[in-house]
Amino acid sequence: MKPHFVGIGAQKAGTSWLHACLYEHPGIYMPASKEIHFFSKYYDRGIPWYESHFRACRATQRAGEFSPTYLYHPDAAKRLHNYHPDIQLIVCLREPVARTISAYRYAIRIGALPPTMPLSEVLKHYPAYVEHSRYAMQLERYLQYFRRQHMLILFYEEIAASPHTLMDAVYAFLGVDGQFRPAMAGRRVNASLGAPRVGQLDRWLKRGAASLRHAGFDRLVWHLSRSRFAECVRRLNAHPLTPQPLPVETLAELYQSFAPEVRATADLIGRDVPVSWLAPMTQPTEAMDVIRP
Repeated sequence: MKPHFVGIGAQKAGTSWLHACLYEHPGIYMPASKEIHFFSKYYDRGIPWYESHFRACRATQRAGEFSPTYLYHPDAAKRLHNYHPDIQLIVCLREPVARTISAYRYAIRIGALPPTMPLSEVLKHYPAYVEHSRYAMQLERYLQYFRRQHMLILFYEEIAASPHTLMDAVYAFLGVDGQFRPAMAGRRVNASLGAPRVGQLDRWLKRGAASLRHAGFDRLVWHLSRSRFAECVRRLNAHPLTPQPLPVETLAELYQSFAPEVRATADLIGRDVPVSWLAPMTQPTEAMDVIRP
């Protein structure tokens, strides 16, 4: 079983929300574990390992997966084309500065960056935070191998503005029933809740989920993790988020550096980007992360 479509990114641009909505659709099969990362991180595991993730797909379903590392990885486009030149690609892009800041704050929350490291230092020493937001270069790489009509370009900002309209476009692109309304469409996925108050509880929950997945209960874990009860537990065990204000000068430099990139992206995909991409925010907040991959 080869998948019919793949979501390739971008990171921190709503791919978890898209995966959750598509996962519910009866005409679509997606692995419960959202990110397989085969064409980026685990290519050496071989095609049989990759296709084993879709063995439960029925003949009447469209199979797919989301791995947001594919968009940025330099070899993923060629690998995907060699594997399936007619595969459909879904891309969700987010305003570049907002995506960069979201990645920066997420790295601090998970301990990948020191909490005291200012954004200016991160941008100086870790250029990948910016490079992941330079979409034109990444999309050009895919357009070398795939036809534009095989790619559906979405915007993160459309999720909050009109989630059902966006999903209608996805369903039409995939050729599945467009009347279906996923329950997850009106909910946050992976909302930013802050560091856990009780680390042991957080680790216990993650180990329990990993054990269930290992025993073959991936779908049970998926449904439990997205239940209202699980959401309540996570909120009770989370410290309130208190993001540090970002220097206006750093934000201004970021917006200036991304301005040519925004124009290049719009020209490349042949459509206007959201107005918010062209109207710099004075101080981004965690509201930007209501839907976080």
